[in-house]
Amino acid sequence: MKKHITPIILITVFVLLILIASLDKIKNETEENVFLYSNGFLTGYKNNEQINENEFKLLNEQKNIESSVNIENNKTFMQFNNEQEISDIIKNSVELVNGVSIKIDEKRIYVENEDIFNEAMEDIVKTSFNSDTDYANYLANDKKVLRTEIDGKIFTDFSINNKFEITEELVPKDYVLSSADDIKFELLNYEQEKKYDTVEFGQTVTTIIEENEITERDLLLNNDVEKDDLIYNGQKIVVNQPTPIIKVQSTFEFTKQQPLNFRTIERQDSNLRVGERKVVQTGKNGTQNVLYRQEEVNGVLNKELPVKYMVTTQSLDEIIAVGTKQVPGVGTGNFKWPSPTCNVTNGSGGFDITGSGGHIAIDISSWYGAPIYAVDNGTVSYAGWGSGGQGNYVEINHGTINGQTYRSKYFHMVNTPNVRTGQKVEKGQVLGSEGATGFVTGTHLHFELIVNGRKVNPMNYLSC
Repeated sequence: MKKHITPIILITVFVLLILIASLDKIKNETEENVFLYSNGFLTGYKNNEQINENEFKLLNEQKNIESSVNIENNKTFMQFNNEQEISDIIKNSVELVNGVSIKIDEKRIYVENEDIFNEAMEDIVKTSFNSDTDYANYLANDKKVLRTEIDGKIFTDFSINNKFEITEELVPKDYVLSSADDIKFELLNYEQEKKYDTVEFGQTVTTIIEENEITERDLLLNNDVEKDDLIYNGQKIVVNQPTPIIKVQSTFEFTKQQPLNFRTIERQDSNLRVGERKVVQTGKNGTQNVLYRQEEVNGVLNKELPVKYMVTTQSLDEIIAVGTKQVPGVGTGNFKWPSPTCNVTNGSGGFDITGSGGHIAIDISSWYGAPIYAVDNGTVSYAGWGSGGQGNYVEINHGTINGQTYRSKYFHMVNTPNVRTGQKVEKGQVLGSEGATGFVTGTHLHFELIVNGRKVNPMNYLSC
C-alpha cells in the first residue's frame, strides 16, 4: 500500500531552500543562479531567468528522467549564489517519474496513469447502487438513476461532489499509486492526523465505538486488529473516523405518516361573562403523509427535509367560546397589579406558603398615601377596621371564575377605605390609600389572594 504524500516533505524542502538562500549574507559571489520547482518538486536550474527546455536536459540526465521538463506550466523560480548550493539540493531531491497528478479539492494524489484512476472511481460509484443490475441500468439510462428501493427508501440520485484537476507530469516516484485498489483505499480512508484513545479499565470495543462515534469496521481497520482480539488497560487505540477524500452524495426519498394537528379557534360569546371559556367543539388530529428528501455523503446523513405534504385524514378544529359579557361585581380572572409601583419589599421568599411564619401574603411599598387598586371586578365583603393587626382594610369577593372562587385583601390603609361593604367595584378602582395602620413597621400594602378558601402566592396569579 502506497502512502499519500504529506505536506511534511514539501515543508522540509522549502525550509532547506530558505536556509541555503540565507547564506548569501556571508558570501561574496555575484553570479545569480535560478532554481526551478515544478508542482513542488525540483526539476532544474540555470544561472539566469531566461530558461528554456534544452537547458534543463543536463539535470534530467543526472536524475535519470526520460522525458524533459515542461517549462511552460507550473514553474517557480528561486535564486541561489553558487553551483555548490544547488548541487547539495539536487542530492536530496525527490526522484521523479512520468505519471498523473490528480488534485481533488485541496488534496493531491499521484497515480501511474489515468485509466487506473478511472477504474477506481468506477468501483466507488458502483457501491452507491444496491446491485450490479441497478448499476448496469444506470449506465444504460445515460447515467441517470432509475428509482429503486433500498432499505425502505427510494434511491433517486447520486453525485460526486469534488473538484478534479488532472495533469500528466513528472511526479514523485515513491508516492505513485499503481493499482485501482490502492487508489480506492487512499480516496476512501484518508485522514490527516491520528486521534488516540487510551483504554481504561472496564472499557470494551463496544463502549469505545459508542464513545467515539466510530464504526466497528473503521476501528478494526485503523488498528489492524480482528473483531475477537483482546484489548488491555493502557493500550492506545486509534479512534479516527476516516475522512474520505471522495464525497459521494446519495439522494433518497421516503414517506412518513405524521399527525396533522388541529387548530384552536377562539370565538367571542356575549352570552358568557368575561373570564368564562367554553369548549364548543373538541379538536381532533388528522393524519398526513410527509415526503422527505434525504441526502447522505459517504453513507452519513447530511440533510433531511420535508418536501411535500399529503393529507390523508382532515383534522377537526377545536372551537372555544370566550365570554365578553360584563357583569357588575363579578371577576374576570385577569388580575391587575394592586399598586402604582412594583416594589415587593419581602420578595417571593417573604411569602410563607406553610403559614408557619404567619405571613401568607406579599408586601408592596410605594409611598404614604399611594392609591390601592382592586385587582379585579367584585363585591366588597368588608371595608373598615381590622382588630387583628390589619388596620384599615378591604376584602373583595370576586365570585366563581371557571369553577374556582377568588377573594382578595388589602391591609394597612391610611384612613377609612373609599368603598363600603356590599358595594360592587370594578378592576382598577381605587379602594383607599397606602398607609401604616395596624401592626406594621412602616408604610406598605399587605396584599393577600384567597383561591377556593386557601391563601395562595399572589405572584403566581398576577405580575407588575
